Amino acid sequence: MKKHIYVWIVAVSGLVLSFSFFSVYQAGQKAYVRTELDAAGDRKFYEIEESLYHEYTVITALKAFFESSTRVDPDEFFTFTRPFLEDSHALQWLSWSPVVGDDARELFESAQQEQWPGFRIREWDGQKGMVRRGSAEEYYPVSLLEPGEKRDAVMGFDLFSDPAIRSAVSATGRSSLGATGMVDSLAGEEQGACILIYAPVIRESAGKKEVLGYVAGNFRVSELMEGSLHEDLHHEENEAKLILTDRTGKESPEILYESPGKQEEEAAFFYNKEFSIAQRRLNLRILPTREFLAGHKTNTGGLVLGTGLLFTLLLTGYVRTMTNQSNEIRRQVRDRTEALSRHKDELENLINTIEAGIIMINEQREVQIFNPTAEKIFQYEPAEVAGKNVNMLMPDPYHANHDQYVNNYISTGVSKIIGTGREVEGRRKDGSVFPMHLAISEMELESARYFVGSVSDITQQKEVEESLRLAKEAAEETNRIKSDFMNTISHELRTPLTIILGNIDELADEEYLPEPDEIVEIAQDCTKAGEMLMQLINDLLDISKIDAGKMTLHKKRLSSSELIGEVAKTARVLAENKGLALEVIGDEAKILIDEVRMKQVLFNLLSNAVKFTDSGSVSITTRGEGDWFFISVADTGHGMDPESLTYIFDPFRQVDGSATRQVGGTGLGLAITKKLVELHRGEISVQSEPGKGSEFLIKLPKGEAHENTDG
Repeated sequence: MKKHIYVWIVAVSGLVLSFSFFSVYQAGQKAYVRTELDAAGDRKFYEIEESLYHEYTVITALKAFFESSTRVDPDEFFTFTRPFLEDSHALQWLSWSPVVGDDARELFESAQQEQWPGFRIREWDGQKGMVRRGSAEEYYPVSLLEPGEKRDAVMGFDLFSDPAIRSAVSATGRSSLGATGMVDSLAGEEQGACILIYAPVIRESAGKKEVLGYVAGNFRVSELMEGSLHEDLHHEENEAKLILTDRTGKESPEILYESPGKQEEEAAFFYNKEFSIAQRRLNLRILPTREFLAGHKTNTGGLVLGTGLLFTLLLTGYVRTMTNQSNEIRRQVRDRTEALSRHKDELENLINTIEAGIIMINEQREVQIFNPTAEKIFQYEPAEVAGKNVNMLMPDPYHANHDQYVNNYISTGVSKIIGTGREVEGRRKDGSVFPMHLAISEMELESARYFVGSVSDITQQKEVEESLRLAKEAAEETNRIKSDFMNTISHELRTPLTIILGNIDELADEEYLPEPDEIVEIAQDCTKAGEMLMQLINDLLDISKIDAGKMTLHKKRLSSSELIGEVAKTARVLAENKGLALEVIGDEAKILIDEVRMKQVLFNLLSNAVKFTDSGSVSITTRGEGDWFFISVADTGHGMDPESLTYIFDPFRQVDGSATRQVGGTGLGLAITKKLVELHRGEISVQSEPGKGSEFLIKLPKGEAHENTDG
């Protein structure tokens, strides 16, 4: 009996010990499966987080590109975005959407249609697809998009017409980077669920920040998830169910992705982790299948009940398994570190190809990255600036104040320039100062904060702006001159016409005709008025023919006395009527000229001298020097100030002043005079002083005897 008791005791003890050990084993098995699931889940989590961060940096780079450029055309957009699109399976397209006010909508659509025929601002209709956008205060239409095969579906789409996009921007603020939840209007049947990561392009002007538009990227969630699934969780015979949800501002989470796997019904084991990216709260949940659980259990549980040795061996095997798992985790961490290092190298290569100067500094203001474009702009080698304070690239007052700006931002978190662009000055290695556009962004790497500046030399742009300003002023001055000329012509035309028409009325009634001497006087007034009109018309025809190059000179050799005598005789009558003396002094010479045109020149100068002289005298003096003949017309009249002398020969210009207005004129006489002198291969100049009179000096070539007499 005792033997049986001992047997029972041994048996019971053995059974109790075996079952106890088996229970401990089962608990350990569950812990192992949970550890495996957590490890696999962590790997997947970091892969998804890294993928999202990579796509996030694509939008950040595109934002910096637009903020550092004054204008981006389709070819530049294609060149910049192509590497990103080729590198990412999840990225469907990249776009640029400027802000367009309702009052500028039609003009904007017309301008876009020159590049993209049929372009119009559109919105998504759940039944009809893309339709013309209804009226709104402002629009954000997609106007640049790559790749090209996506343009028919997306070009012209107003981002803010989609409720999901509008809600996301409203929640994060229009000046912040962010992402949407699932966007139905951008997901066709072949695309599946898509999210939109966006960033505002901001420019600061006059101390105010202005949103110019949005850069955005459309990402297919399934590609983000499936492109990096670890084989432990994604195998045709061992597939876990992955669920990615968006919990941002929602009562119930929105499912962004759900894999086709079949989860364990009891869900005894699951992986759950929440994270934030682009201001969205995302949750990753992994539910294992029965096959996954079975694949991570051993079939040695029954043998545990056999012997204590097997128990020890199983325990040793368990510890060994756990050790192997720890080694595997360390290997995964090492591989991920190497992958991050490769991504860093790829980022540096990307930075080196950007046409804008890229400078990255740490919180100590020390230069960490200085790309080749920055080298060209500042004329420094990277080794000369690496680890040094970035203020070496700034002139005063930026040089003296920069450290304080950074300290204030680090201590208060209040930024005046982070996320915006503005015009500042830079200093090259040779000490020269130049204007530049600077856009600064902030980023965090491995718990350290860095500041990235995008720099563009805008020296040429400022020169163009200055030339445009001068051209605008010149155009405005031309318009003013034309306006003055039209007013003058109107007056000059009306005056003689009024005289003619008024006098003709007196001759229209046969019963009340004036006396014969009065009729003669009326005829004389009409004749004088007609001559005034004829002179005006002749001036207009002359300036037109000269400007068109159709004025022909008929030259002949003429003595200076013949030329001046007849003109002086006519001008003397004008002078005597005003009580002025006209003197003719000088040498005699033979000169080759067009008699009619040169008499026109001299009479214009003499009549002007008489017009603008109230007392004193007018003189015409000639002299010969070698092959040249000089004619001077001088007066003791009103004179002109230095400013008037700068435009005295310009068409349609008159010297301002009461005297000028009193004597009238079209402003064409001196312009015609100068052009006629120059057609004779001569020169004309003027000297004048207010209140003391003026002197016009003509310099003419005498002309060789064999010279052609038709010019």
